[in-house]
Amino acid sequence: ENQFIIIARRFLRHKLAVVALVIITLFVLVAILAPVIAPYDPYEQNLAPAYSGTSAEHPLGVDELGRDIISRLIYAAQISLFITLAVNFSTETIGVIVGATSGYFGGWVDSSIQRVVEFMLTLPTLPLLQTRSSIRGTRICFVRRSFKRANSRFRTLAHRRLACFAIPSLAKRGGTRVPAK
Repeated sequence: ENQFIIIARRFLRHKLAVVALVIITLFVLVAILAPVIAPYDPYEQNLAPAYSGTSAEHPLGVDELGRDIISRLIYAAQISLFITLAVNFSTETIGVIVGATSGYFGGWVDSSIQRVVEFMLTLPTLPLLQTRSSIRGTRICFVRRSFKRANSRFRTLAHRRLACFAIPSLAKRGGTRVPAK
């Protein structure tokens, strides 16, 4: 039986995962089709209905400048999707680089990098963000500058495993035992 079919069957048995996939797919479709779906221009101002409640024309109402809130939310999905993809791509890239460096050099470099990663794991995120916002003012950037912490150790192990089978000289340099053929 095909590996993809086995994976799909196991995935479909997990109801919460299927619901999450449907929600994520809808979110992505709304973001992509925002110009088609949005009933009004999100930037168009109309001060006449400002602060009016919900109505048939404006299901979520309008803001202080008379802009339709549901249109603004639909267009905001594009920005959210872009930021999510950018952050994920950058953290994955940094995690791969740090993990590969750690796995390649091994020894004290590996230990040092892993201690830094473990220290970062011990720091709670919310109090750090609150402290940073109190120091820098009310504006705060929620894009994490730290790499995916768990990725670094995982990538190191994966790199060592790959090096062990693909490039034995890398594995020897990192202190990994090379299996005999």
